[in-house]
Amino acid sequence: MKCFTLFLMLALLVMVGCSNESPFEAQPQNGSLENAASLEKKGKKQVSIKGSFETTFQFIPLVCVDGSGTPVDCGTAGAIPVVVSTPFEGVGRLSQLGKSTVSSEQTVDFTKTPPELTGTDVFTMSKRDKLYATHSGISGAPDAQGNVTFSGEYVFTGGTGKFKGASGSAEFTGTASLATNKGEFSLRGKIKLKKHDRDDDDD
Repeated sequence: MKCFTLFLMLALLVMVGCSNESPFEAQPQNGSLENAASLEKKGKKQVSIKGSFETTFQFIPLVCVDGSGTPVDCGTAGAIPVVVSTPFEGVGRLSQLGKSTVSSEQTVDFTKTPPELTGTDVFTMSKRDKLYATHSGISGAPDAQGNVTFSGEYVFTGGTGKFKGASGSAEFTGTASLATNKGEFSLRGKIKLKKHDRDDDDD
């Protein structure tokens, strides 16, 4: 497994090492008073959120090539994964929303420069309300220890309970280790919530 990981790291360095692009930084999101008033008229309220999560992930090759770049079965000796599934789960906390877990189905495409990641996500709060999201972003090349950095954006697409009809977005940044299959990320953004009869916040 260690040899496979080192081989993968070398392959990724070849594919993305020439790129001068770096993960984009989270941008401040400032809502105006006019926007807040408009949301109130539409029966919504806007909540600023920030938080962090610790995660564990899997590394499942989906598309592989040989040393010359020819597609091969991922079970072939020496196959280099270029598109992988990296589903992950994590635990953390979101400000104003409380203790949370996250579960994500994520794909990373190393044929892109820089590598692109996309996924669908479910954040579950302590009171079992769920917040749905999709995400997209980019990844950096692994360093000598197999650590990578990544960044991107969540787009909230609804949910259950207080998050039914929710919308909004959040920027995220994080790191992951190919050696331990563990990572962490933080996010910051805004959620627009529809007003419901049950509109209390999680502890």
